[in-house]
Amino acid sequence: MEPAAILAASAGFIGLLAVVEVLSRRQRATAELARKLAHLSCGVLAAFLPLFMTFRSVVVVAVLFIPFMVVSRKLGIFASVHRAERTTLGEVYFPLGVGLAAALFPATVPYTFGVLVMAVSDALAALAGGRWGRRGYSVLGAHKTFTGSAVFFVSTAVLATGTLAVSGRLHTGSMAAALAAALILTALEGVLAGGVDNAVLPAAAAGLMVAFT
Repeated sequence: MEPAAILAASAGFIGLLAVVEVLSRRQRATAELARKLAHLSCGVLAAFLPLFMTFRSVVVVAVLFIPFMVVSRKLGIFASVHRAERTTLGEVYFPLGVGLAAALFPATVPYTFGVLVMAVSDALAALAGGRWGRRGYSVLGAHKTFTGSAVFFVSTAVLATGTLAVSGRLHTGSMAAALAAALILTALEGVLAGGVDNAVLPAAAAGLMVAFT
């Protein structure tokens, strides 16, 4: 166990949420934009936690933040973040997804890829779909746009290819696998509603990275 690292990581997440809260109030950002900014910044931090702490400690941080986000939601501590999630538990599922990825796939490459898919691809897809999405589709109660799904696919393919390149695993076969993984994850994201994608995508992406490489 690494108490100092756990405290530092926890302080980092709370600090990012506080910064987003202040910026959203001063700049009068929309609730959705504030939520996605928090989603992106906290997700990127979570993706690189294994650089300075063990995966067991990552799981501890994630477990601690599940009740923290529940309490924050009830008390309205980070109102700009919770306001956009009033009908879902996406901000609660977020640390759950991180914890599952760390527990099930405790290796830097798959874990980092999995969390980045949730942090980056999901955020970009939501923002693009909300701004430019004109045509949508519904599957199993999930309502998505074709524009958002296209952005999710491209972002995930780039992340997969980049992850393989950085880890020295990029070759013709792995590039095809990266595209296949991006397609599967896009289909999965398209049927998940209510913020559940935050819980499922990190471990699913990490698992595909392990299976395909």
